[in-house]
Amino acid sequence: MAALGRILQVIGWLWFVAGLASRIFEFGDIDVFPGLILVFVARAIRAQAARQAPDEDVVTDQPEPVAPPRILNTERQTDSVPPTSTRRRPEPGPKPAVEPTPVKKRNELLQDIVLAGKEAAATKPAPAPSEPRSERSASVEPGLKGKKPMSSAEMIAQARKRWDRK
Repeated sequence: MAALGRILQVIGWLWFVAGLASRIFEFGDIDVFPGLILVFVARAIRAQAARQAPDEDVVTDQPEPVAPPRILNTERQTDSVPPTSTRRRPEPGPKPAVEPTPVKKRNELLQDIVLAGKEAAATKPAPAPSEPRSERSASVEPGLKGKKPMSSAEMIAQARKRWDRK
């Protein structure tokens, strides 16, 4: 079956090349597509032949190679000498400086964060939650002093004024 696939593939490629040559040199009217179809059919046949069991079609006179018997770890001979290594081990260099453990690093970072938070709290007092929202936003954002936030109705009215201009 593989031989049939090879033959059809060669015929398909020849047909394809002849179709291209006939169009280039204008000596006949040979279509390219049947050649392509033959190539794909041949590939399918060859793939099918490769999936089949090897003893269905092929009969060989050669005996199959026999693998050496496996030796288990418990059955190994003890009289064999393991290979020795002639490579020298590199001498240990100077030890690197001792790095703090991850727990120490984490504690140091936490202390830095706590100190930064204390400094920020000391420089800028937080607004009291009992103050109205407009006073809190004015104290937090210095550019908005004296302005109160607009209600949704005021925002809609302002937007209509902008869009209604002509």
